[in-house]
This record gives sequence, C-alpha cells and structure tokens, in this order.
Amino acid sequence: MKLSDLLAAVTVEASLSAAVKSPNPEISAIHYRSQAVVPGGLFVAIAGERVDGHAFIADAVARGAVAVVAERPVALAVPVIIVADSRRALAALAARLHGCPAEKLVVVGITGTNGKTTTAYLLERILQQAGFSVGVIGTINYRFGGHVRKAPVTTPESLDLQALLLEMVRAGVTHVVMEVSSHAIALDRIAGCWLDVGVFTNLTQDHLDFHRDMETYWDVKKTLFTRHLNTGPKRDRAVAVINSNDPRGAALLRELNGHGLSVGSAATNRVHPRGLLSDAAPDQRGELTTPRRAPGPVSPPRWWAATTWKTFSAPSAPPWRWASRSTRSGPASKPSMPCRAGWSRSPTGRASSFTWTTPIPRALSKTSCSVFSR
Repeated sequence: MKLSDLLAAVTVEASLSAAVKSPNPEISAIHYRSQAVVPGGLFVAIAGERVDGHAFIADAVARGAVAVVAERPVALAVPVIIVADSRRALAALAARLHGCPAEKLVVVGITGTNGKTTTAYLLERILQQAGFSVGVIGTINYRFGGHVRKAPVTTPESLDLQALLLEMVRAGVTHVVMEVSSHAIALDRIAGCWLDVGVFTNLTQDHLDFHRDMETYWDVKKTLFTRHLNTGPKRDRAVAVINSNDPRGAALLRELNGHGLSVGSAATNRVHPRGLLSDAAPDQRGELTTPRRAPGPVSPPRWWAATTWKTFSAPSAPPWRWASRSTRSGPASKPSMPCRAGWSRSPTGRASSFTWTTPIPRALSKTSCSVFSR
C-alpha cells in the first residue's frame, strides 16, 4: 500500500518529505520496535513510559524503514510524518494496512476488574454450540481454529491485535471474544478494533501502579462504553451490557442515559432472574427474563442470552440450541447441565420476554448476567 493511501487513516500535522528521494514509497509492513523493521516498512515512534521510540528512529531507517511516523520533526532521508499521538496513529494505520478486519467479525469486548476470563470462556462455548467459529483473545491465551498461542499480555498492542484479527478472518472465524484490559484502553490498543458488544463485569481496586487512583482507573474503564462503542462503523448497532449489581455499573448506566442493556438481580433490569428457589436437592432453579428484542434493530431469532451464577452459564435461543458449563475447578471443567427455554408473551403482546430455566448449584448462587446479539 502506498504511504499516501495508508495516511488517509490518520490526521497528519506535518509531512517532511519534500527533499527526500521517494516521498510516497510502497509500505509493506508497520513496526513499532526498531529491531523488527524489515526493508519497505513504516516505523512508528512511540514514547513509552520507560523508553522513547524516537531514540530508535535512526536504527529503524538503517534496517530498511522507508518512512517514519513521529510526534516531533526528525531530519532523515525518508519521509517523516508528524502526528499528535503516534500510539493512536499506530492503531489507525495498523487497521487500515490489515484491511480493517474487525469490520468483518462480530467482536465482543469484556472489561472489568474480575470475571473477564471466565466470561470469555463461557461466551466462547455458547457461540461454539450455536455453530459459529470463535476466536478468543485473553489472559490465558489467544486461540482460534485449533491454534493456541501464549498470551504475553491480556490485550495485544494495536498492531499485533490487527494482525491477529486478520489471521482469524482468513481462518474463517466469525465471532471474537476479547478481554479488554484497562491498560489496553488507556494505551489505545483497541482503537480501530470496532466492537459489536461491550460487557462490563465489575470494578474493584487493581492496577493503581499504572492508573494512580481509583477514579482514573474507572474513567479509563468506562471509555470503552462512552467512546469506543459510540464511534466507528458499528456505532449504530453496538450494544453495551452493564452489570448493574456493581455500583460503578449502575452509575455507568445512568451516564449512558438508558442506552446500555442493564443486567442484574433487581427486576428493574432489562435482564434479570426471577423465581429463584432452592429445592431438596442442592440446587436452585429459576428463570432469566430478557427483552424480546435487543436495543436497536435486532430481530428475536438473532438474540442470545447468557447468565452466570458466579461461574456457571447456560444459553438458549431459537433454534433451541443450548449448552451449560459449571466451572467450579476452572474454565474447562465439566459436566454440562440441561436447561429449558421458550417465549412468553403478555396479553397485550407488548411485554414479550424470553425465558429459560436451569438447575444451578447452590454453591454458585451469586448472580450476574451477560447478554449479546449476533
């Protein structure tokens, strides 16, 4: 791709290329580490917390970089593109070079202090049971199509993320479940990775070495919903799923002015359990009630719901396919458990809901819910 075509993805503050031999070179790859540069590559200099990538620009050019993106002017024999934020520019450039793979996938992003990994496993299993090809990006590993890779970080750097998404597209993956860390949000790793669904689990004290205080930590987390879901090509259909049992989740729902899908134990939530009973056996039974239609233009046959009793999940949707998994001893433990499902409708026909009933181990009785559309 020509440099000029690639730069259409970013706002260029200045271009220092008038005196260079090739002002519009062909770009074969993008790099943010100088030691990874190959001839024909574009080097993006990022100022990190410990190391400033601008110090390695000369090394990148010596290794074959034919253009450089930086935040300040540098005298070079190759084009230098000046941007306000090179880290954010890296995300936009990476998405464009890789053909914007997130637009070809259904992407579910999960954020919160606790529960991201468990929720990712549960959603992966639900989608697999529905017949979809699923990719997962998270703390344990990155996996799709029978391939499993070690995860150096929960959410990859933007360039690595876009490359991974493109691999998934080429492998026939249709749905991606991604754990989104607060670091990834703050460092714009997910910029250009357009989400169909954003899930908030909870917020407790963590990562204060990076975020300094709880308010900063929270401000970063909620931008997944207040900024990322509201921009890009999916903004008109993206769904925010918020656990209102958490005080921060309840506050986020108010900030979203009702545009989020509230889930929780109270009957005022759009998705909530009802009729939870304990019987003689060490089980609980109940129903999960969801809206018949998701927010936005999503028809009932394209609706999926999942509920978690601590680490237990059971989905159900037309056609009647379902699966459930108890994860007492970890995400891959067994056995599966049955569930029943069906539509119910009020006499007026305006309060239709989707319900299912399943046995729930009493030891796993803490309720939280996740709902998403496809």
